Amino acid sequence: MKKIFYALIAVCCLLAGCERDSKKNDKPEVALLMCSQTNDFRTAMTVYAKRALDETRLKYKVYAADNAAEQAAQVLDAIERGVKVMIVTPEGTDLDAFTPALEAGVRLVFVEDNAGVANYAALVRVNNTEVGENAGEYVAASDASLVAIFNVAQDEAASDPRVAGFKSKIGDIAVVDKECATYTRAAGKVAAEEVFASHPNVDAFYAQDDEIALGVLDAIEQAGRDDIKVVVGCAGSQAFFAAIKQSEVPELATTLYSPSMVVEAVHVAAEIVDGDDYVREIIEMPATVIDKDNVDDYIDATSPY
Repeated sequence: MKKIFYALIAVCCLLAGCERDSKKNDKPEVALLMCSQTNDFRTAMTVYAKRALDETRLKYKVYAADNAAEQAAQVLDAIERGVKVMIVTPEGTDLDAFTPALEAGVRLVFVEDNAGVANYAALVRVNNTEVGENAGEYVAASDASLVAIFNVAQDEAASDPRVAGFKSKIGDIAVVDKECATYTRAAGKVAAEEVFASHPNVDAFYAQDDEIALGVLDAIEQAGRDDIKVVVGCAGSQAFFAAIKQSEVPELATTLYSPSMVVEAVHVAAEIVDGDDYVREIIEMPATVIDKDNVDDYIDATSPY
């Protein structure tokens, strides 16, 4: 009887151990900390990331933050869950928010910006200064005489270097600086309408974002303007590619800044989980100019963006 009793205890202990192991194995290895889905670009970045994570078969937890305080709290939650790697698009956060993760030995893989953190594992980005420079060279090659440049308050970390890079390459073309509230089509339309009201002789726009640029095209059509010579966005959305093929604006272009860059961050995270050691590696994706001459090479019916 005692033998049966002890055997039952052993079985119960074994089952309890298996349950603990199962729970341990269910813990996410990767935390995906995204900015809230405020536009199509952000939504697509999360879609790309989840697709890539599913392909790696890594366990992961997805977060989306509306502000820096919320993302800082999500960092702490991810640490509590025992993650090994965090893939982060910073939402106004800085080093203080990520110090607890570094102290816990969590590896950080940033996308777009490193939030002031020096000892990250990797940073995947498109160089925003190069984005602006390429756009500036494109406009400089046109016969535009007055270009409206949008400064986007929603994300100065991206907007400011794009604008600076653009201005460094446009030569003697006169400029109008205009603030645009957010990276959305609606905000782009409003900003363009205000430019038309205050500077009716404007004939070019550096919208520095595809969704904003689509709003500019809406404003151009509504105003019946047929004298706009060039509009340049940034990102590489399928909707803007379609506009490039269809628009009556002579020079319509974008600079590649695809949300698919997050896939590279997922690959880095997978290699870290497998034991590889990344130390401050910067992975830069190209800021290729896409216009009517090469747009067909980038059209993809399966793209989420």
